[in-house]
Amino acid sequence: MSELEKLGVTVQRRFLLQTGEATDENNAELTELAFTLPKSTEIQATFSRESLATKVLKVFKKEIQTGDPLFDEAVHIKTDTAEPTTALLESTVVRASIESLVINHGALELAGALVKIAMPGRRAVDEEVAINVVRALVD
Repeated sequence: MSELEKLGVTVQRRFLLQTGEATDENNAELTELAFTLPKSTEIQATFSRESLATKVLKVFKKEIQTGDPLFDEAVHIKTDTAEPTTALLESTVVRASIESLVINHGALELAGALVKIAMPGRRAVDEEVAINVVRALVD
């Protein structure tokens, strides 16, 4: 039994094209790992890499800032659940895990008990950077 199974987490993997269309492993441009947690995070949020466009959007829509300058510079947060998202990001382990994922060109979507992680290329179900994020959310 894997570490995540012991924690009550299940995982599914899909291979995708850049357009989001499903494909086979040989043609995969992205890998999506979908983890179901044993309980809901109560959070609806996405975490992706900061870009010029997201920086411009900050002028019009306030974004959560954690006070961690490296995290705040690297990670764009989009959420409708600001309070629980802010509480989650108080954990340095969670922030470091999300930052590592995003810096490695991944993206994270939290929707209650569902955690979707997208990363470029073909990735294994036990991709370390993804597992670290899930572990941080469950602990």
